[in-house]
Amino acid sequence: MNYIIAGIFSGLIMASATLSVVPFTIFLLAKNPTPSFKTFIDRVPPIYITMGLVVVSYPLCILVGGIAGLLYSMSINEFPGAGLGSQNMAFSISAVIFGIGISSTLVFLLRQAYISIAILTLIFVGNFGWLLPFLAKKSV
Repeated sequence: MNYIIAGIFSGLIMASATLSVVPFTIFLLAKNPTPSFKTFIDRVPPIYITMGLVVVSYPLCILVGGIAGLLYSMSINEFPGAGLGSQNMAFSISAVIFGIGISSTLVFLLRQAYISIAILTLIFVGNFGWLLPFLAKKSV
């Protein structure tokens, strides 16, 4: 149960980081939109996008954090061993690979927002790859 709580806490941190970076990115994209994003903004105002993000981000990030906590508890039993500054090297490497995979897809879709995506990727990897194992160890 402590792993799930550590995961939920990490999810809350990720949601807060997302809500700090993404509205600013939406503003920048709306200021100088690509043709496809211009069509989207004409139908849905940026404030609605931001409010939708606020409503969805916390429950979604909490769910992702809880799942990450469960995966971490399983990885401790299946792949024990610390490394790379983490309590479980296999889990941290998996978080890095997952973060890079998601961010590379997002960069391909939103080329103008590559800096924001890179910031969120670094926060994701640090949060779930290193902070979650640290919190789970401290709570056990």
